[in-house]
Amino acid sequence: MPPLDKSELQLRLLSEAAASINQGARFRELVRTLYAGLQTLLPCHRLAVAFIAGDGHTLITGPLEAAVSSPLKTGYREPLELTRKLAYERGEACTINDLQEYCDRLTRAPSTLLLFKAGLRSCLGVPVRVKDRLIGVLEIASRQRGAYTSGHALLLQTLASQLSIYFERARLISRLRVQDRGLRYANALNVSYQLRLDEVTRQRDRLQEERRATEADLVKLVPALEEALKPEARKKRRTTSARRKVQVLSAKRKNGLQRNAIGRS
Repeated sequence: MPPLDKSELQLRLLSEAAASINQGARFRELVRTLYAGLQTLLPCHRLAVAFIAGDGHTLITGPLEAAVSSPLKTGYREPLELTRKLAYERGEACTINDLQEYCDRLTRAPSTLLLFKAGLRSCLGVPVRVKDRLIGVLEIASRQRGAYTSGHALLLQTLASQLSIYFERARLISRLRVQDRGLRYANALNVSYQLRLDEVTRQRDRLQEERRATEADLVKLVPALEEALKPEARKKRRTTSARRKVQVLSAKRKNGLQRNAIGRS
């Protein structure tokens, strides 16, 4: 079987990347797939994806694969140079084919100096954009000086566009998960509220039933109380009548005594 030419290798790499994205591969696994595929297409001793932080100016190194040891590990942060940022926002690639010469400048970025100290001599970065918004950078580096051409930049830009699909899909999945958690929480609140409402309704019904039972018992008790109070009421009436009679007799007697006294005089 004849060896594949570079165009066929590029297509195979792109198809493998697309398959990894469609199969929901983890991002680190996708970077590993790209790194392995690029070995036969261009000089690549380091591949990394860096993300733009929320401030829009800081570059944070993400998953990477490298054949060299460097302090530029996952999580490394540094401000993105203005010239590179503007180029990335325009969708342009940034190529440095002589890191030694670049590092001799006073305005060099710290990360490029670290790449040079790790033995790398060329680097190439392309923007990863979602809906014309810069969200990250795909970077490769090589031990060779003058390693990269415009063709290499074009291939890397094609890979970056696939990464943007990955990021957009991940963003949508993340939003769906957030919405799902929100719906679950709202449903849990609704269930909790409904359970509480049912409990309060049961308590209300129970209290109303107890009130009706108490009212019924009072209705039954009233005749008995009235019957029990009748002798006492009669006794009270007799006592009141006798007292009145005594008062009348006393008054009559007092009037008689007064008349007798007047007659004697």
